[in-house]
Amino acid sequence: YGKTLFSLLTLTELKARGQPMKTALYVVPRLNLADQVLGSCDKFGVFRDSPHKRILIGCKTNRPEQRTTKPEVIAQFLSGAVTPNTNSDGAASSEMHFVVSTYDSLPRIGEALRIIQREQGLASPPSIDF
Repeated sequence: YGKTLFSLLTLTELKARGQPMKTALYVVPRLNLADQVLGSCDKFGVFRDSPHKRILIGCKTNRPEQRTTKPEVIAQFLSGAVTPNTNSDGAASSEMHFVVSTYDSLPRIGEALRIIQREQGLASPPSIDF
C-alpha cells in the first residue's frame, strides 16, 4: 500500500470502530495529489460502506466532486456536518463530510469555519474531526 491508501484506510477503520467522525480533512501539497486521493477512494472503494459527501477545495481539476475555493460554499458544505441532522427514520445521520484541500487553500477552510461560527452564534469556530 502507498501512503495515500494507508491514510484513507486508517480513516475508514477509525470510523468503523465507532470513532465519531462528522468531518475529515485530507491536505496535500498540490492539486494533482488531491486528484490522486479522490481517485484512490474510487479505485479501492475506500468509502464504499461509509455514507459520505465530498468536496475538493480547488477549481482546476477534472474531478466530478463538488469543488470550490469560495469560503461561503465551503461553509455551506461543512454546516451539514456541524448541525445535527437525522435520517428519514429520525435516527442520527452518520454521514461524513470529506474535504480534500491543498495547503494553499487551508485559509479558505478557516474562513468557512468562522462563517459557521458567526451564523450559528458559536463561541469558537467548529472543529474538524480528523
